[in-house]
Amino acid sequence: MKVDKMDINELKQFAMAGDAEAMNNYGATFYNKGDYVTAEKWYQKAAAAGSHWALNNLGYVYAYGRTGKVDKEQAFYYFTQASMMGNVQATYKIGDFYYYGDFVKQNKNVAFLYYQQAAFMNEDEDDIISDIHYRLARAYFYGAGIKADDFEALKHINIAETASYEDRFANKFRWEGLAKKITLLKQDIITSLDQQYHKLHDIDIS
Repeated sequence: MKVDKMDINELKQFAMAGDAEAMNNYGATFYNKGDYVTAEKWYQKAAAAGSHWALNNLGYVYAYGRTGKVDKEQAFYYFTQASMMGNVQATYKIGDFYYYGDFVKQNKNVAFLYYQQAAFMNEDEDDIISDIHYRLARAYFYGAGIKADDFEALKHINIAETASYEDRFANKFRWEGLAKKITLLKQDIITSLDQQYHKLHDIDIS
């Protein structure tokens, strides 16, 4: 979740004064502590004030049922609203809906387009580079929405892996799960490339 670096008391003052991004970031401090009910209240206020990050964060609240029941329809709505306002994270999350067939009909071609769009849109959100390029690597490796290409998959997984190490040093929220997925996918990509190389050169590795 996006939280700009600011003293918590100063952040609260700006939030209480009605600053949209301050309200969102103040809500995120509660989200990161597991107080999702309070986080949702601040996200709603921030969204009403025009924060696309708050819309995105509400998508997370409902997608994962943080305050009770999972509501994929509400999650898709908020992610879509945030994406329309240029939110990169919400854009790749919409891709996830199409990739897995959550709420919408599964369509990996559309999912890939959203992942690709997120990569093109992303200019200054360093903390989601790993998320975007992991998804692109997965798409190229499995041929999900795009022709399978192990070299393209390797290119994207290498970007994701580098960004993942940056996530660790920045203590990104729940970075460990994605880091593990990146490691496993990279192993599969390299294994596939090695097998293709051995087959091409008729090398017996038995």
